[in-house]
Amino acid sequence: MENFNSLNLEKTLMDSIAVINFKTPTPIQAQAIPVALQGKDILGTAQTGTGKTAAFGIPLINFLLKTEKDTALVMTPTRELATQVMQTMTSLIGRGNIRTALLIGGDSMQKQLRQMQRNPRLIVGTPGRINDHLKRRTLKLHKTTFLVLDESDRMLDMGFTPQIEMVLKFVPKNHQTLLFSATLPQNILKISEKYLNKPERISTGTTSIPIAKIKQETLQVFKENKYDELIDQFLARKG
Repeated sequence: MENFNSLNLEKTLMDSIAVINFKTPTPIQAQAIPVALQGKDILGTAQTGTGKTAAFGIPLINFLLKTEKDTALVMTPTRELATQVMQTMTSLIGRGNIRTALLIGGDSMQKQLRQMQRNPRLIVGTPGRINDHLKRRTLKLHKTTFLVLDESDRMLDMGFTPQIEMVLKFVPKNHQTLLFSATLPQNILKISEKYLNKPERISTGTTSIPIAKIKQETLQVFKENKYDELIDQFLARKG
């Protein structure tokens, strides 16, 4: 896959890709998108900043444009990541008629309930708030046939395993799952064996060192000065 034109995507999605000026696919996109478009499950390792969101977002939006009633769910570990994912999804939807809902903690429940009343076909959210809606019965997943678990290692580290497993009980047996993780610890492999159907293993780059865009620094301090130095660094840095 050298460019997006070779993928035979829905025209509305191709128009969106042109508007946001996606031209050359990143390695994770080049490997994952053709596999996902075939309807296969994916167990992928890729770090933040590698174009992973579009790697699952493009096949997801293409799937929703080709179907009429099926829905898709993307789960992420944090509300910040969920918000970023939704921004990318909205850009990819473009002129497509796909209603969405963002279900994250700390956000107005009333606003989310209004979104759910519109019968959204794409839901992005965090495991805790998604489970809240399942308990309230304001979220139904019986038509959810496309599932993305993003940054799964972080979700498990944050203790979300019970919530993820609860969500999977509500999703139809026949569905496509794309699971992405920066690392592949034993608990991720166990979940993939339990819930993924003959997944294609996709890995780009190394998982032990950060991508080139990420700058790392080390500060040597005495233990008793650590807290004060941390506060100074927060105050000195932007973003």
